[in-house]
Amino acid sequence: GRDITTGFGNSFVGYLAGFSIATTGENTAVGNSAYSQSTTGAQNTYIGHSAGNGNGNGSSNTAVGRRAMNVNTSGTRNTALGTNAMDNTTTGSDNICLGNVARCLTATGTSELVIGSNTTGNGSGTTTIGVGYVRAVAGGNALSQDAGTGEVTRAVSSLRYKDVIDQAPPVAQFAHYLLQL
Repeated sequence: GRDITTGFGNSFVGYLAGFSIATTGENTAVGNSAYSQSTTGAQNTYIGHSAGNGNGNGSSNTAVGRRAMNVNTSGTRNTALGTNAMDNTTTGSDNICLGNVARCLTATGTSELVIGSNTTGNGSGTTTIGVGYVRAVAGGNALSQDAGTGEVTRAVSSLRYKDVIDQAPPVAQFAHYLLQL
């Protein structure tokens, strides 16, 4: 933090790390040129060569990886993990990108979750998982992704295929049952 005048609670390690911070606080930058262009952003954590390098006044961001979130100018509450993760988001907020070159669809998207190497999201308010064939269980519904088309589908569930269906216990009873195991 060469330019710090009234900033507080900042930690910078590495050549040019936090270079332009002047009056803001509670930032951490570790790595060559990490978070080097910001002047007013607060409560950010950037770890890796040039991570968060372009952040202007964005706050509450976390990026780990070489050049992760390096063009963010004013986006807030973003999380990027991986080399070049979220390297295209400038003003978008509340996004999460996990994986090498995991990116939001646009520079201004919000509330986007992107998981996978070289994966681009599908826009604001979406979740994109882009690593070949994916099978996950979310809320009791099996999800699968076609490796060729990328289409995500939900397995069909029907009463006619079940012999016995019990009513699910209330959450409190279920939690009590789990604690007894």
